[in-house]
Amino acid sequence: MIRLARPGDEVALAALAEALNIEDDEPLGFITAETIKRDFLSANPAGIALVAEGADGAIIGYATALPGYDPTRALRGSYMGDLFVLPAERRRGVVRAVAAETRRRGGVMVLWTSKPGNRGAAAFYRGLGAGSEPLTGWLLDGDAFAKAAGDSE
Repeated sequence: MIRLARPGDEVALAALAEALNIEDDEPLGFITAETIKRDFLSANPAGIALVAEGADGAIIGYATALPGYDPTRALRGSYMGDLFVLPAERRRGVVRAVAAETRRRGGVMVLWTSKPGNRGAAAFYRGLGAGSEPLTGWLLDGDAFAKAAGDSE
């Protein structure tokens, strides 16, 4: 079963987010139960989190999606920030659930990224019918973000 995350899911979601960071060789320790609660389970969430449950009700996967817009095509939708399902439990319909929730909220597209060398993900996404576009990701954070946002030096 795939459903919207709810209070009480934050510990399992944080553990899966760290598992994704390990798999993608990303920094650890930033995602916690508290940040999940703040960013996805609060009165003013940054976006949505969906969870996949196994037969025993344990959370085996998740996706996060933020409101998105494609200005080239003038399409409202979602940006799927994370997608992770435990390896033995994959292909349960989480991407389709993100698309369905996006449509329920008035959107007509889902955009996401994957690591360039992740051939398994690329094959899976192509199998869904998704196309790819050459993109370069950019991140503005820390001191550079503060400076760009107008903080004094």
